[in-house]
Amino acid sequence: MYFIGVTTAQSIINKIFPVWKKTLGHQLELVGIDIPLSGDKEIYRDIVLEMKKSTDIRGALVTTHKIPMYESSKDLFHDLMESSIDFCEIGCIFKRNERLIGEATDVVTVKSAFEEIWQQSKRDSFSSIDACILGCGGAGVALGYALLTSGYKTIRRIILTDMSEDRVVNAKQLLSKYDTDDKLMFYKNYDTNDTDMIVESLLEGSVLINATGMGKDRPGSPISCNVHFPLHSCIWEYNYRGELNFLQYAHAKENDCALQIFDGFRYFLYGWTTVISRVINKEIDSQLFDILAKQATEIVFNR
Repeated sequence: MYFIGVTTAQSIINKIFPVWKKTLGHQLELVGIDIPLSGDKEIYRDIVLEMKKSTDIRGALVTTHKIPMYESSKDLFHDLMESSIDFCEIGCIFKRNERLIGEATDVVTVKSAFEEIWQQSKRDSFSSIDACILGCGGAGVALGYALLTSGYKTIRRIILTDMSEDRVVNAKQLLSKYDTDDKLMFYKNYDTNDTDMIVESLLEGSVLINATGMGKDRPGSPISCNVHFPLHSCIWEYNYRGELNFLQYAHAKENDCALQIFDGFRYFLYGWTTVISRVINKEIDSQLFDILAKQATEIVFNR
């Protein structure tokens, strides 16, 4: 099984995977493939062609490169799941009867992770809040879709921002058809000052998500260290490793602003277990997920 990313050797999955293999009763091996953020489309096509021809490669998890994987290689797959076509990305590659299939699993995994955070942070106790997603890449769009289609009635506005005009336009095209209550707002931000202004305009108790990849795949943070978070807001950093500047800034204001802060570890677990389930064609129900999550937590946090 391939793990396609930017810095795959640094991922804690390399320590977790051997333990999970035993629990799942499978002999799958994990092979990391690093591609630069500006990787040539032929790199993606070569990988897909290799997977298509080989009987030994069962599938792949794609992180960071989900959109370029789709754009460069969609014609090479035997089948694309509806989610992949709708959101123009491929985050999971697997085989059924030797047919190569691409799927956008973020729409499943981000919903599961966000629902946990929503419940734990008691967002339903607020009468009206905003949800602000920093980053209009695949994972940010997937969360936008989850918020629009999952009945979060207390959310007044769903704001998506990005420093790329193309990604903002793409997110608007993908999500607008689901926006039946006119909640969506899109901003092209030029620097952290722009982002800080958006964050500071949010209602008390709002949800702020860093889906930019900054602080992990690339340095920096979408906000500055001087930002004023809305009181009682819920902060979610998609990532669990790296410099995590965004998370550091939130922790620095945690007490003053009464913040509830979550990192991306549970999202990471949902992402990996969902893809592994597809690749080995084995259901991972809630009971088995809890076992795998406990094992991963013990490895990462020694608890």
